Amino acid sequence: MKRIKTNKGITLIALVITVIVLIILAAVTLNVLTGENGIINRAVESKEKTEKGKKEEEDILKKYEQLLEAETTEPTDVYAKLFDNGTVLILSSTTNYSENYEYSNKTPEKEWKVEQKEEDNYWSEEIGRNEYGEPITYASKVSKVIIYDNIAPTRTDFWFKDFENLTNIVNIKNINTSNVQSMMQMFRKCRSLTNLDLSSFNTRNVKDMYEMFYFCDSLRNLDLSSFDTSNVEDMSSMFENSDSLETLDLRSFDTSNVEDMDSMFEGCESLTSVNLSSFDTRKVEGMSSMFENCESLTSLDLSSFDTKNVKDMSYMFEDCESLETLDLSGFDTSNVYNMKSMFKGCDELKTIYLGENWKFSDYYDDEDDILDNCHPDAKIIKK
Repeated sequence: MKRIKTNKGITLIALVITVIVLIILAAVTLNVLTGENGIINRAVESKEKTEKGKKEEEDILKKYEQLLEAETTEPTDVYAKLFDNGTVLILSSTTNYSENYEYSNKTPEKEWKVEQKEEDNYWSEEIGRNEYGEPITYASKVSKVIIYDNIAPTRTDFWFKDFENLTNIVNIKNINTSNVQSMMQMFRKCRSLTNLDLSSFNTRNVKDMYEMFYFCDSLRNLDLSSFDTSNVEDMSSMFENSDSLETLDLRSFDTSNVEDMDSMFEGCESLTSVNLSSFDTRKVEGMSSMFENCESLTSLDLSSFDTKNVKDMSYMFEDCESLETLDLSGFDTSNVYNMKSMFKGCDELKTIYLGENWKFSDYYDDEDDILDNCHPDAKIIKK
């Protein structure tokens, strides 16, 4: 009987040891799977790295394609035909239609060759007056644009200027913009456009984007992540009065050659977020009214701004009535001669951070002059 009890005791001890070993093995296995350096985490990291690498490769390939395209594309002639139904055909030849194309047998109301020189805007020609005595132009008649075939202009400034009734641009990808140097006022007052896909645009040679999207007040979103802005010198009023835009992510912008940002976001009343983290403003001289009347912005990160060459900051934040804090500690205002109404109407602004390179202009004599325009409890903190 003693031998049987002894065997039972040994069996129980062995069972306990086995269970303990299994628990330890399970814990080790669980740690190997889910620990900080576990298999699952490493698999997730590996997947993320693979996807990131793939995206980087695609971006590099896209840039090489654009460079190749820019070097090999010859400029083409561009013609425009306006039909009585409000459709405009833009094409490379006056007769380049396929046989069954719906417009091949229709006579246009107006047609012309689009000359590639500054200040040509055929659309603004007055053709009558409405009941209120206001001028009617060809631009006001356009509701649809079709880019019929591949074209390669050298300028696209004023192209769709004042097309207030335009709702659709078909085949915009057929515009090869690799030779274009100016996109000034390209979509100015396209007030009925709700969507605009510009992912095919090659902007490597563009120098002027003045008022490019001025008063596009039906646009809610605008993806410009594919834009190469490394040669752009003028971005003044670029988004001015596009008051339906809610967010703008411009971190892909290279602004190292930009000299003018006056009124760049003025009147963007619905804008709640704008990413300017990549902005290089070392050459910028004008920031007047840059954020004026951006009444929905609650915060602004301007830490990347280099303002040592800026001369005019008048009205820069006027009527930014939702801003509560502004960190301008990196601002060098030693060359600024005009700060008129810089913070006027910033009714909720309670804290402004200023750095050692902040110098007052003739308009603001001291800190109290700044605070007079802000929240009653506003204060300035020196960094």
